[in-house]
Amino acid sequence: MTELAAPELKLTLYEAPSDLPVSLRHYCQSPEETGTTTWWFKHPHYVTMFPVATPCEIEGLIEFRKSVHRENLAKRNWGGVFAGLERAFRMDYLVEYATIGEFLDAEEDPREAVTFWRLARHMWSDGEHDEASPIWSRLMNVKVPHRDFMTSARDRRALRAMPDVVTVHRGVQFPKFSKPSPLEAAIAGWAWSFSENTAEWFSKRFAQAGDHCYVITSEVPKSLIAAYITQRGEQEVLIKPGSVDPSTMRVRPIW
Repeated sequence: MTELAAPELKLTLYEAPSDLPVSLRHYCQSPEETGTTTWWFKHPHYVTMFPVATPCEIEGLIEFRKSVHRENLAKRNWGGVFAGLERAFRMDYLVEYATIGEFLDAEEDPREAVTFWRLARHMWSDGEHDEASPIWSRLMNVKVPHRDFMTSARDRRALRAMPDVVTVHRGVQFPKFSKPSPLEAAIAGWAWSFSENTAEWFSKRFAQAGDHCYVITSEVPKSLIAAYITQRGEQEVLIKPGSVDPSTMRVRPIW
């Protein structure tokens, strides 16, 4: 087994983006881009705010992490592959790996499909992408079979025991001075829930005084459910955007 050489330790400080090597400056994001009060460095293998302090020169640190990542990928050690990526980038890499054929064996080997969709389930619960982001539609439409494995065996059994038509809820919110359109927001993302309390919590999650918050409720055919995920205790239901008929929706204002 090849031993990967760690870079020489030498505490290095980069106070501003201009202090970074030129090749890494395009990974910097301004306060306006991030909605924060400081600059950030956002690389797939290293995310931090400025000033950036690293235990060695940043090029060496990133190259070392990239080397470990490549080695894990070659071994198909998926836990190591994604542990070596920052959370904000994991979903994009999972979709990319499926797109370039890393999971082609899933056609003949269901274990590969199980591995992929378990990873997808974890990304849903642990990722940083908004549920209305296009990345989720890319994920849910990748050419890896047996998408039902995104739902755990226990949750598949629970779903099978439910009636053919089920009640689902979705929380949405709008900024204070916007013109709310709850029905349009309801069909814009994947996330619904069997729990009305969960939907209400999400409707208020980032709300500030004066914002508009709503819970949308609908009865839908169980066949519309792409995945059912309970590992966060939120009874989450994934339904393809645009699939729920707006005429069946009931809107309840929260604020």
